[in-house]
Amino acid sequence: MSSKGFWYFLMTGAIGLWAAAVGTGFYFLPESGISSWYFLMAVAGLHAFEVPLVLNMLKDRNIAKGTVILKTFIFGFTWWLPFKKEILQG
Repeated sequence: MSSKGFWYFLMTGAIGLWAAAVGTGFYFLPESGISSWYFLMAVAGLHAFEVPLVLNMLKDRNIAKGTVILKTFIFGFTWWLPFKKEILQG
């Protein structure tokens, strides 16, 4: 768990999670209109919930708030956890 490759692999999986959320919604609720987007909204809500926590956790680091918000929203814990443990930089 201390290798960069492991965390980059998980980040790729996080991007795949976004695609899977859309696909899952359309698969299980193909004719439901907005209901088919519920899975995507759930993933977005989970990542949005992380943002204040991560901003507070990484406030002493020299990194722009916008970068923290964007990377946390896209990658979730797969970005901020190795950054906090200093496995990854920036």
